Amino acid sequence: MVHEREFPIIAFVWRRQDITSSVVEAARRTAAKAVFDLTGTDPASMAGALLKADASNETVHLKVTPEALLDPRLEELLSETGINTLCVELHPALLDKDPGVYLDKMLELAPGVRCFPVVSDLGLIHRVIHEFPRITDLALKGSEAAGFVSGENLFTLYEAVRVELLNAGRQCNVVTWGGIATPEAAAAFLAAGAAGVVFESVHWLTDLVSLGDEARDRIGKLRPEHTDLTGLNLQVPCRLFNKGNSRAVKELRDFAGSLCGAEIRDEQRRFFAHRIEEAAIDPLESHFSRDELLPLGVEAAFAHSFVRRFGSSTEQAIDRFISEIEAACSRSGDKQKAFSDSSVAKDMGTRYPFIQGAMSWITDVPEFAVKVADAGALPTLALGLMDGRLLQ
Repeated sequence: MVHEREFPIIAFVWRRQDITSSVVEAARRTAAKAVFDLTGTDPASMAGALLKADASNETVHLKVTPEALLDPRLEELLSETGINTLCVELHPALLDKDPGVYLDKMLELAPGVRCFPVVSDLGLIHRVIHEFPRITDLALKGSEAAGFVSGENLFTLYEAVRVELLNAGRQCNVVTWGGIATPEAAAAFLAAGAAGVVFESVHWLTDLVSLGDEARDRIGKLRPEHTDLTGLNLQVPCRLFNKGNSRAVKELRDFAGSLCGAEIRDEQRRFFAHRIEEAAIDPLESHFSRDELLPLGVEAAFAHSFVRRFGSSTEQAIDRFISEIEAACSRSGDKQKAFSDSSVAKDMGTRYPFIQGAMSWITDVPEFAVKVADAGALPTLALGLMDGRLLQ
C-alpha cells in the first residue's frame, strides 16, 4: 500500500551502489524520499542506473558536488530522468569559487529544478539569507552530522536560522540534514516549523543497504561517543569516527595544530579541509580501523536501536518510523500546552517551567538574565565570584 504523508520531506540518504528499484519502490510506498549521493562519481554516468531503478522526481532527490552543479551534463541527466530536486553541500573551505557562483547557478536552474544548499557555516548561512532572497530552500547540518559540520549543535543552529529568517522577513523551507535518529526528535523539529528531516545513517542496518556481515557487525556496535569533532581551532569543524584511539584523527589534529599561527587565514582552513577530503573514506566501505579517516555522525550509533525498534526490512522500518513521527507531531500541541499551562510555571510567574542554571562568567550578567526572562524562563544570576562591594 502506498501511503500519503503529511510532511513534504522525510528523506534517507543512499549511496550510488544502492540505486535499485527496491530502494526506489520502498521510498515510493512509504512516501519517503531517497536521496542518492552521487558526490563520489560523475553524475552523468548514473543516468542508466537511475532509469533502470525507475527513479522519479516524486521519490528521488540527488546529492551532487558543487562542481557537478556547474557541469552542463547535469541538466541533461535531470532532463533524461525527470528528477528535479538537487542537494548541494557548500562549505567555504572546500569551494574552488566564491559560494555566490553556486548559489547563482541554483537560481538559474529554478524553477524547473529545486535546489537545496546543504550548509553549516554561519557566515554562508547569513549570506544566503540576506543576499540571495530567491533561495527559498535550505538544509542545515548541525555539529552532530557527519563530515564538515557547524560548530553549533542542530538545535542551536536551527533556532538561530529561524530567528534570522524571521528578522529578515524571509520565507524559507528549512530542513535538517543528519544528526537526528529518533522519531521524537524529528517530530520536535517538524513541530517547530522545519520543512523536513534528512537522515544520513540511521537506516544503515536495514536490509536494502548493501553491506557485508563484518560492516553490519561494526556498525551495530557503534556508540554516540565513538565520533569526535576536530578542526574547531581552525573554524572548520568536522565530525569523524574516533573511539579515542584513532591514529588518523590524531595525525589530523597534529596537522591542524601545525596550521595554527598568530592569525588563522582562509589558506590554512583550505589546507585542512582538503587534507580531510583527500583522506576520507566512506564508512560503509571501511573496516572502522584506527588508521582510516571516516566522516561519521552521531546518528549512525542509533542504527542498531532503529532496527531493533522498527525492524530490519527497509520498507517496513521506514514506514513504522514515519508513522511514529506523525504520531509524535499529533501530540505536539498537547505537549506545548503542558508546558505553557504548567502549575510550576504559574507558581514561578513565568511562561514555561524552566529554570536557567547558574554558571560563573556566563550567567552573572544582568542582560543575560533579562533575555532568559523575556524568553519565558526563570533566570538565575551567578554571584559566587563577585565580591561584597560589587554585590552591594
